[in-house]
Amino acid sequence: MKERQASLPTARPLRSRLREKTPEILIEASSVVLALLLAFGANAWHQHDQEARLAARAHQAIVAELHGNRDQLDGTRASLDAAILHLRAVIASLAAGKPLTQGSDTIGIAFSPLLPSSAAWQTAQATGTVGDFDYAWTLKVARAYEMQALFVTAQQRVIYPSTPAAVPGMEQAGSAAQRMFEMLQMKHELLNMQVLSSFCSALEQTYGDVLGPAAPPA
Repeated sequence: MKERQASLPTARPLRSRLREKTPEILIEASSVVLALLLAFGANAWHQHDQEARLAARAHQAIVAELHGNRDQLDGTRASLDAAILHLRAVIASLAAGKPLTQGSDTIGIAFSPLLPSSAAWQTAQATGTVGDFDYAWTLKVARAYEMQALFVTAQQRVIYPSTPAAVPGMEQAGSAAQRMFEMLQMKHELLNMQVLSSFCSALEQTYGDVLGPAAPPA
């Protein structure tokens, strides 16, 4: 019995076996960690790439939207300038004692209102894409859209002007009271348009800050 036991191999200590396996364990653990880091890195890169692509599309959409709004403003400016000249001529005619006539002297002035779009800007804000834009550029864009809103508010006074206080005797056609009321009405409309003209200049400037100088008219 003792001879059989002596012939069996002696069991090696656990510490010795672990010492021999340590390099292999470390290599396997390092491989797992490296694989995880590569996976996380690839996912982060993919997410960053997607965000960058989305930000680029949003940037292009905002620039295109502001270009369209500025092009539309050119038409509004032209109609506004023409309306101001027309009103000044009519006021001068009234001051000379001439009554208003149907046609070129009518109180209704042709005006092309600005109907600006802000869908691209609002979408970028809703999706959080604005956080990926350059801060200084984003600030200029925000100012442009704020000025758009102020312009539209001022524009409402031109589209829907308030009526001056009634003048006694104004209902009598051709009377001095009627001409006085018409003069007040025309001056009121002219003031609203002059205020809108100043807003127009400010809006043109904010568009220029974002888009650069406007192309000269052909």
